Amino acid sequence: DQESVANWQAMQKWIHDGVPVAGEAFRQWVKEYIRGNELMKGEHMVKGQAVDLSNIRANFLNVVAKYDHLVPPHQSTSVMDLISSEDKRLDIIPAGHVGLMAGRNARYKLWPKLASWLDERSQS
Repeated sequence: DQESVANWQAMQKWIHDGVPVAGEAFRQWVKEYIRGNELMKGEHMVKGQAVDLSNIRANFLNVVAKYDHLVPPHQSTSVMDLISSEDKRLDIIPAGHVGLMAGRNARYKLWPKLASWLDERSQS
């Protein structure tokens, strides 16, 4: 059917539209963020200073894919305890890593929630 073809084409475009990353930059990212978990431990350094997630005070929306096999939900939800934002919200969407934003149900499950969250905070 036409909708399935359109979804397949959109997914193919997304898959093949990646930004090339230098090998060493990728290795450093894996070492620091995935293996070392430096950001969550307060050990990640930027310009000689440790990044302190408790300094985040801005409105914060954390959207997590419930069936994500690349970034398991527990790795995404734990940041909620580290940030200091008074206005923080966690939404867990029944989708996988790619399906969260690009799947056929994203337009019903993710994008309306995101638009509503932004709209509520843009009325000043």
